[in-house]
Amino acid sequence: MSTDEQTPVINRVSPKIPDFWPASVSLWVAQCKAQFRTANITSSQTKFDYAVQKLGESTANRLQDLILNPPATQPQPFEALVERLAAGFEKSIDEQ
Repeated sequence: MSTDEQTPVINRVSPKIPDFWPASVSLWVAQCKAQFRTANITSSQTKFDYAVQKLGESTANRLQDLILNPPATQPQPFEALVERLAAGFEKSIDEQ
């Protein structure tokens, strides 16, 4: 290779997902999505895998069925996880 030729360099950006925030599911999901956009992650399964890694033991136990057997079709894995987290942790307007 001559000195004029350069080898392309690929820099991978890894998402930095925060630990799950049970009191602020919507904000946590927004943080995750921002990290996925920055890292150019578009696969729902990959998003699901990153997010599951940040769930604590008690949350993972509550979602055990979904984690062990994520859906292959609609809803996609990450979207199914977000739905379950919102349903299980988001407070209704009356509870706030």
